[in-house]
Amino acid sequence: MKPVYFPFTHICEPLARRLCQLFGQMTVYLPMSDNIPGNMNQLQADGCIELRIPFPDDGDRLMILGRDFKTWGEQHYGEGASLKNAFSEGFYNQTFTAQIRSDILKHDKPVEASPDPAFNARLFLLMAQELDAQQDDLDRKLALSADAEQELFARMNGQERPDSFAKPIQSTDYGSVMTESRLSAWSHLFCKDVPESCFLVTTSRACVGHMMELFPDIRQASVFENISRDISDSERAALTQYLSALCQASDAGADFNLNPPPELKSAGNAGRLHLTLYFLPRTGPTEICSKLSQADDPGQIRDRVQQNIIIALCEA
Repeated sequence: MKPVYFPFTHICEPLARRLCQLFGQMTVYLPMSDNIPGNMNQLQADGCIELRIPFPDDGDRLMILGRDFKTWGEQHYGEGASLKNAFSEGFYNQTFTAQIRSDILKHDKPVEASPDPAFNARLFLLMAQELDAQQDDLDRKLALSADAEQELFARMNGQERPDSFAKPIQSTDYGSVMTESRLSAWSHLFCKDVPESCFLVTTSRACVGHMMELFPDIRQASVFENISRDISDSERAALTQYLSALCQASDAGADFNLNPPPELKSAGNAGRLHLTLYFLPRTGPTEICSKLSQADDPGQIRDRVQQNIIIALCEA
């Protein structure tokens, strides 16, 4: 089962490497092929992530409209609030992008345009990607500042600097900002790609909470607290086997008794990771996409699939 990171199109390096230690190479979707943020190209070269671009076309148009959108948002809502306010008003409006260009170019009448929800979703994800990258950079600088402060304090007290100060994994819930819109936009990429497995990994408790509202059948399977950075190969293999059994379980209650969760090496406060596993019985990508994109058609999603969807919530 190959994990799919959701609902983000940006992932910071410490988090990507940590999740790769647990689950192996992870799929990360991108709204376009240009301007890949941070060290994500290097992470792909190192085998930590696989970057996938379900919609490879219209990159130039997306970039131009993205720049126009930022200008438009700053004029209407002010810098910093433009993404949230503008998209909350217009993300689901099919003529939204055309209206932006009309306002920017000062046309007397709105520009006629065909509905293109996938393009609008990619525009949203492009802006959210930039916002997340900026927030990650700020969080990293704050962490480094706290690291330097602790190092100075240790030296003043004649203590050695602990190795565990630096490089914390992501602790901010970026998905708590515009949760519903993030999931809806991301679902367009997910549905277009049609992955072989439905093993979804996130760092956002807010996104898991919204998924539970949409899918009342989601159940918590197990919780692993304070997972160490250096779990053994045998522990990793046991976790993989457990995930596979969870995906195939026909009767969750009975199978959990036969396949208890593995024991994973724990750590102290430094570098710890909490992992909560959930499963959604007999649900496939089609139903996930239909619900998240708000295009729910009961006539298309009644067929049950053989596997369960697994959702992993990873928190610092």
